[in-house]
Amino acid sequence: MIIYILLVIIILIGGIINSKVKKINYRLTYCTVIGIVMLLIIGLRNINLGILDTRGIYIPAFRNIINLDFQSVIELYNKDVIFYIITKLFTYICKNENIWLLFVSAPLIYAVTKTTYKYSKIPSLSFIVFLALNYYGMNFTLLRHSIALAFVLISYPYLIERKFIKFVICILIASCFHQTSLAFLIAYPLIEFKFTWKQLLILIAILIISIVAKSEVFNLIFLVLKGDRFQGYASRGETIDLMPFYINTAVLMFCYIYYRIKLKQNIKEIDKLLNLSWISSCLLTLTQIIGEAYRVAMFFGIFNILLLPEVLKIEKKMNDKYLIYLGIYGFLIFYFLIYSLDNAMIVPYRFFWQ
Repeated sequence: MIIYILLVIIILIGGIINSKVKKINYRLTYCTVIGIVMLLIIGLRNINLGILDTRGIYIPAFRNIINLDFQSVIELYNKDVIFYIITKLFTYICKNENIWLLFVSAPLIYAVTKTTYKYSKIPSLSFIVFLALNYYGMNFTLLRHSIALAFVLISYPYLIERKFIKFVICILIASCFHQTSLAFLIAYPLIEFKFTWKQLLILIAILIISIVAKSEVFNLIFLVLKGDRFQGYASRGETIDLMPFYINTAVLMFCYIYYRIKLKQNIKEIDKLLNLSWISSCLLTLTQIIGEAYRVAMFFGIFNILLLPEVLKIEKKMNDKYLIYLGIYGFLIFYFLIYSLDNAMIVPYRFFWQ
């Protein structure tokens, strides 16, 4: 766990300096350094770190692809085949599996770093949210999903600037790595709504229905999801507890209440981010029924890295600001170290040579 504590310390110290210096060049340097450190921690890891996917699926596939031609790769790995074609191209350059893991982990780290640099009001908090809400930990294992998530982040400028064609292109590219990312297309119309307490009531209603009528909701999901792949998701019976829902909803509720207390008028940027977080919470109510809902929810919840800093930046009173920052940072760091690391199965950390 020491390496993760050091990562948190680097983020915090760099963040404090960044808040004092206030120079665009330092902000870029800070975000770049944090991105590189996060990537190295992922890339230098032992392949047995994380949940089953890396050591049970991706590493065996990488080793197998080394000895296959392109036609065989396409025939054997026809699900999200672009990922495996890129992997085959990589094997012509390098056959080291650890370097390959670093390579396929890079897109999400790059996208988070760039998004934080360009849009975050408090970069250090964005990085801490990224760690705490388990997006970083999942990048150790959900390799195709993480690349799809990177393209969803890259689509953000086109989403808020209402550049529909470019937005759709980004999501279609994301779907080449994980088809569940197509769900993010609904963000384009939904983020334009003014966020009110009515959305919170809808969220509570969805949660109650998903608990009380679990079987009926499951049957509906099974009916709606078409195609062998999605039918497979619905029929596995794999579920996740509601902890991700509680945490995401806690962030959503805090941001909405704090935002409405501090400001009487609505700010479009905050409303858009609240809507994305709200969609994530709605989807997370379903994890107790179908575990794959968690992956879909991640495409929306990732933007909490921007929402929380955007809302906290509203506070102008220095005494209140420091107290609130201390509480938020403290809770998120505690949650990351105590729950998220263990949940992602990336502790104790081991380097590839260990």
